[in-house]
Amino acid sequence: MTIIYYFIIELLLFALKYLKHNHIISFEIIIRILIILYKIYVILYIDFNIIDVISIIQNIYHIQKLIIIQKNKKRK
Repeated sequence: MTIIYYFIIELLLFALKYLKHNHIISFEIIIRILIILYKIYVILYIDFNIIDVISIIQNIYHIQKLIIIQKNKKRK
């Protein structure tokens, strides 16, 4: 169970670090997310639906929008 949390934290930290610098979801971040999910799958044999992957990407996109909104509020 601890390994699951490790990979989820790795995924979230990567996403936040990436969004902090770029503010844009690119093809690269989606590929990296898929690689991390693949690591989880190979090590733990956890089966991910495509819906799970899409929801993770949507959540990161939502975080990205919130960061942009916050930065715009600080400028005003």
